[in-house]
Amino acid sequence: MNTTLWWIVVLAAVIAATLVLVWARRSKRPQTGLPDGVSLRYTNHARERMSERGVTEAQVASALARSDRHEKDPVENSVRFERDFSGRTLKVWMAEPWPPTSEAVVKSTAWHYHESIRIPADRVGALIGRKGSTIQKIRTATGARISVDDDGTVRISADDNHSVQAAKSAVKKVVAG
Repeated sequence: MNTTLWWIVVLAAVIAATLVLVWARRSKRPQTGLPDGVSLRYTNHARERMSERGVTEAQVASALARSDRHEKDPVENSVRFERDFSGRTLKVWMAEPWPPTSEAVVKSTAWHYHESIRIPADRVGALIGRKGSTIQKIRTATGARISVDDDGTVRISADDNHSVQAAKSAVKKVVAG
């Protein structure tokens, strides 16, 4: 067998193995999106939360059709789908079983807001404070979750945008000094 033919056979084997691995990984993922012929029903709780939080049926459908993340929640007997939108994530809880056979039930929805900012790396200590006291005060006052990396990346998240913006303002105030 000449060298060129040998390399073609090896390349074909590598491509075939890669395709088998990709297919195997995809087949293990939980199905997203509504299967054909399945209707969508909203519980009263879901409709109330959607109204309170400004979530539309189109956004729910989008989160189900093209979720960025999903996982089973055995405690709630549901599957949570997440879809990232600009600066926020929509979470949609669907009743088990998933995938549904005839009707899919939306149990609840929620927005999760998030933002990242950069501060000078030499101001990370000032933001954290002695034994974490400064950052803990901001967390308590705003209700936001805040994490800080050594390089000055500050990640802020909360269930409402007001908390994120209040925490962002407080962080900037501490950093300014």
